[in-house]
Order: sequence, then structure tokens, then C-alpha cells
Amino acid sequence: MVDRDILRKLEAPLTQILRNSIDHGIEFPDERVAKGKPPEGTIHLEATHRFGMLSITISDDGKGIILDNLRESIVTKGLVTEEMSQQLNEAELMEFIFLPNFSTANQVTEISGRGVGLNIAKTMVQEVGVIFRLFLNLDRA
Repeated sequence: MVDRDILRKLEAPLTQILRNSIDHGIEFPDERVAKGKPPEGTIHLEATHRFGMLSITISDDGKGIILDNLRESIVTKGLVTEEMSQQLNEAELMEFIFLPNFSTANQVTEISGRGVGLNIAKTMVQEVGVIFRLFLNLDRA
């Protein structure tokens, strides 16, 4: 059970995260098959209560975030130098995803990549007292 006001406030950020999962995470069917995956991608959304708090987990079986591509995008946007980018660890690199107007999309699509980035989603969920964390799965094929 979740308060309806909180659910309404979470609708937009959850939609943004799901859109990112579809557009940035899930590969095209031919790419998936070439990696030994089924042609259709899977996204899991789980909402549970843990220790009196609402926990929402969204995961997909896509390619994940490719750190070298993220590093290149950060350097291209002039946020850090190439040398500095090589010194950033995984957690530090991931923080760039939450900067205002930061996007790794090469083009605007109807699904995501509208240049808004995850900053808005993170800000909106924090307004209702939710902790927003992004985990990197390096075991993906």
C-alpha cells in the first residue's frame, strides 16, 4: 500500500526511468540474438516495503551503461579533461548521469533522449523522500 499522492508524484520519474531502460538499455533484437539473448528484452519493476520504507527497483536485461561511452560523453561535453576522466571510478562516472540536462543520447527520440536526463527524475523522487540510486551491473554480456 502506497499513498496515492506519493504514487502521483512518482509517476513521471518512474516513466522517465522506464523510457531510459527501453531506449538506452535494451538492445535491438538482432544485437540481442548475436549476444545469445532472446530477441525481446525484459524490464522488471518491483515495489516492496522494506524496514518501513518503500523500495522500488527497476532493472532490465539490456547492455547496461557502457562506462567508456559515458566517459567519452563527459569529455566531449567539456565536463572534465580526458586525463581526469581516466581517474574517475565507476561511482563517480555514474554521478554525471544526474547532472541537469546531461544526456548520452545522440538524437531525440519519442521514447527518451529529449535532453532532460535523469536529473529531473532524481529531483522528483527526492522531493517525496525517496533515495535514488543507480547500480551498475558489469556482468552483462
